[in-house]
Order: sequence, then C-alpha cells, then structure tokens
Amino acid sequence: MFSFEFRSGEDRKQVLEMGSLHIASQLFILRPWKLFIEAEFSDLKAIPIWVVMKKFPMELWDNEGFGRVASTIGTPLFVDNLNESMTRTSYARVCVEIDTKCTYPDHATVVLDEKRTFKIPFEYNWKPQRCTRCDVFGHSEQYCPKRKLQNKKKNGDKVWVQT
Repeated sequence: MFSFEFRSGEDRKQVLEMGSLHIASQLFILRPWKLFIEAEFSDLKAIPIWVVMKKFPMELWDNEGFGRVASTIGTPLFVDNLNESMTRTSYARVCVEIDTKCTYPDHATVVLDEKRTFKIPFEYNWKPQRCTRCDVFGHSEQYCPKRKLQNKKKNGDKVWVQT
C-alpha cells in the first residue's frame, strides 16, 4: 500500500479519476484515504470501477442523478470532470465501488414523473477477477490460494513419478 499527499484538491481529484489500473500486469487501486483503510486491503471485497452510462437523460444530469442511477450497480464515488462540467454530455462516466456480489447489470430503467421511462445502458471498461471460493477480488477460483492449500492437504506428502 502506498500513500500520497497532494498539494491541491484538484490534483487529488485528477489522480482519483484514474480509478483502478494495471501497471506491469499488477492491479493498482486508487482510493481516497480513510481511517483503517489497511484492513480493507487484506480481504479485497470491494473495488472501484468506472461505469459508462449511455443515453443518460438530461433531466438527471447532476451528481444526485448520476448517484441514483449508479447505485443500481454499487456505491457511487464520483463522476469524471467532463461530466461534472458538462463538457461531455453524450454519456455519463461514474466511478462506482462494487462488491464481490456485483452482477454487472447491463442497464437501469428509470421512470420520471410516473410517465416517461428511460433505459440507460451500462458499459464496463473492466470487470475485475473475483474468486467465488474466497469471496474476494484479485484472483480467480482457478488460482485460489485456498484451493492450492486444500489440494496440498489432500495429497499429503505423496510424490508423483511419471513412467
């Protein structure tokens, strides 16, 4: 885990907007610091990802609207600068913290004024690996350390020789 201090809130926000990324094939998760954050990384049960929401209705084009729609996926964290400043209105891009139970819905249906219905499609730039055995992000069930440990116990001290 690394900790960074920024000179300005704008610099901090710009870095956090990168979300999670891969550096040298390793997952690099960017999160705002909070008390006891170290405990969250031992069992990675929640992770931030970027979600693109297409055909987003202008009537909902504010932080509250983004948050309500994004909450159908997980916990909304923030929107990117281009959406916040309304520089780009062709789609909304929101950073959402998901847990291991996330089903990655392909859309949300929103009803406005009890009359108009909007179907907002979702796109995920990245779906992190998760292990159903451990219920954590970071590895697949195929590479689960618990599985390897169970196989080792099952096989004991046997030595395999191919003839």
